Order: sequence, then structure tokens, then C-alpha cells
Amino acid sequence: MKCAHLLKRIACVLFAVITLSVTACAGVSVDVSPTPTMPVETPTPTPIPTPTPTPVPTPTPTPEPMMAVKVIETCDFLVSPENGADKVTGARRLSIDTLALLIAEEGSYYKVQYAKLTGYILKEFAEISGQASEELMGLKLPEFPEDKAMTAEERTTTELSYLRVYPYTDSERVAECPEIPRGSDVTVIAVAGSFYKVTYNNCTGYITKSSFNEHTDSDGSGGSQTYSAPTGPKNAGYVRQGYLWAKSRRADTRGFIAIPGTNISYPIMLDPSAQNFYHSHTWLGKPSSRGAIYLYREPNAKLIHVIGHNSRNSGTMFHQLHSIQNSLKKNPGGNKTVYMYLAGKTTWKIWAFYETPADEPASTLTNIVNTLNPTQSWIDSQLARSEADLGVGATAGNQLAVLITCGDRYDSFTAQSRLYIFLKAVG
Repeated sequence: MKCAHLLKRIACVLFAVITLSVTACAGVSVDVSPTPTMPVETPTPTPIPTPTPTPVPTPTPTPEPMMAVKVIETCDFLVSPENGADKVTGARRLSIDTLALLIAEEGSYYKVQYAKLTGYILKEFAEISGQASEELMGLKLPEFPEDKAMTAEERTTTELSYLRVYPYTDSERVAECPEIPRGSDVTVIAVAGSFYKVTYNNCTGYITKSSFNEHTDSDGSGGSQTYSAPTGPKNAGYVRQGYLWAKSRRADTRGFIAIPGTNISYPIMLDPSAQNFYHSHTWLGKPSSRGAIYLYREPNAKLIHVIGHNSRNSGTMFHQLHSIQNSLKKNPGGNKTVYMYLAGKTTWKIWAFYETPADEPASTLTNIVNTLNPTQSWIDSQLARSEADLGVGATAGNQLAVLITCGDRYDSFTAQSRLYIFLKAVG
């Protein structure tokens, strides 16, 4: 029994071995290795962000401030920076204290913009006065007085008048009829500030109200130490205001002269330490070939000498004394009034005038400028030489003055051609 049982167990073991062998021969693989563990995923490291640099703004460059140019002496507005250049079409002469926008400096000229026009002015007539205002930057500049229409009216002029293109004292004249003689009939069609718009001999333009003996006097004192430049008709009030204004700007001011019907409107200067300083400097002391209107000595003598250049090219300074000369030669009864604030007087009358030739003895000039208290015989000799009998007398008791400028020809430097206009104070 035990043998049988043992044999049975051996048989079972053999059967199991045979089964395994057959399975291997059939290509069936029995994987008895342990089930592999799933791999542990390595976490992707979180990147450290690189900070984006804050951009540094590029500063916007600050533009250079626009500068203003202020006119210190009435001057022409030119199309180019050269001597003898034409005037800008449509522009008037620029008066004292006019402001313009500086564009550039070109040699001895400023290139400026004024009233939407571009042109040039000589540096000797202007100065840079600081940063331009917003008003100036926008070219919101004062315009000419507006015409106010009126019922057409025939009127007669009471003095020699200049027919101007614009209602402004320094405007150019109407080319076809620049002058209107005293006693002429004109048609007034409008008023523009201190001017009338008139027609005359088929020409239209502006003449001052003073052409009809209309003056609006103003002494300009006002109780203030700040004075504005004179405006309006040239009269006694105008020259008083002009003197106060100029004196507040320059201590060398001794007076002011303005002559109706001309562009003469200037301070009268004296440098006590240098008699001829203003012969070659403007009234503000800037070097200039045109100089200023000036005195040789303090105005306290019975005969005061007032000197100015005959600036032919620009038509400025005392050049237009020759217009008065020519007018009075043709019409001795014409306007003889000169407004000049000097020696406490404001109103003067012309009583004699004459122009000496180039070969005149130098003693004539010497005699006139050295005469301070003229005798009646000296006065009579000037009356005798006058180019016209003006019907105005003078005596040694009058306060007298003489305006002196060069002759109206291009003579040599040593020529003695000069124009002398003699005045007496009447108010």
C-alpha cells in the first residue's frame, strides 16, 4: 500500500514537469516576475520669471522759446536783408514799440513775422525784447483801425496832407497822388481812428484828421511814471507825451519833435559828455549811421540848434524837412507849424528857411551854431536870405530855434550844402 501511494505521488510530479516543458516548446512565455512599479514622474521645475525691465521714457526735447523783437525806431519792413531792398507788399512802416516774432538773425538784419507777413528789419532799428507772448505767437496783432462808413461829405484841407495807403502815420503814400495841397477839396467817405478815408483826384486813401485842423490834445502826464509812446495827430499834446515817454526810457532826452504831414516824430537828445554822440547813435544809444535828432548844448539859450541827418535812402530823420522846404517855396501860405516840446514850449512857427550850396563858406555853419543870443540884425539877415517870404516875423525877444540837416544832394563829405529852417515859439 505504501509503495502504491508513493508511486502515485511520483507520477503527479512527473506530470507537472512534462506539462511545463510542453508549454515552453510551444513558445508561450509565462512571466513570473513581479508586476513593475509605475515610474514616478519627475515634476517640471517652475521657471523663475525674468522681470521685464521698465522702459525709461525718452524725454521730449523742449523747443527753444520763440523770441519777440521790439522796434525802437520807425523803420521799413523789407523783402530781403540788403540795402535798398523793396518794402514788403501790403505792409506799412513799423512804428516804435511794434512787436514782431523773431524767425532768424541774418547779418545786420532780423528776419521777423508781423501781421502774417514775413520780412526783414535792420537790427539798429530793433532789439530782442524777450520771449514772445502767446498773443504774438498766434499773430493776434493789432490791426489798422476799422473803417466806419459815413455820409459822403465835401471838405477842404487846412494844411498840406499826405494821402496814405493805410490809416497809420507811417504808412506809405498813394503813388498816384501822394500829396494833397492845402486848400484842396476832398470827399470824406469814412473815419478810421484818427484818420479820414477820402477820395481826391480819382485816388482813395487816408489823411489825418489834422488835415482839417482837428486835433485831440492830450498832455499825457496822468500822474504816473510809466508813459506810453505818443499816438494820434501830431500836436502839442503829442509832443508832450512823446517827451515824457522818451525821458522815462533815456535820461539824455531833452525834447520831442513832430511835424504834421511828415514822418518826423523823434525824441531830441543831448549827451553832455560827448557833444556828437547822437550823431552816430540812435536815441537809445545803439550805433547807427542815421544817428538821432540831437542838440549841441543844453536848450537854455535864446537860439536852440536842433540837428538831424538827411537819411535819403530810408527817408527818415530830418529828410522830410526838404518836403516842407519844397512845399513852402510853392505855397508860402501853407502850413508852417512845427510841434516841438523844448525849452518849455510846444508850438513853433517857421519864419525863414534856406538851403546853402556845396561851396558855401564854412563860416555860415559856424556863425549859426555859435549864435546863442541873436541880435535883430542877425535875425533880419536870415529873413533876407529866406527862399520864400512867409509873412512871419521874428524878434530878438522871441524864443528861437533852428533845424539843421544836410542838403538834398549827394555832395562830398566836405560840402557845405545844408538846409536851415528857423522857428519861433508861439505856444
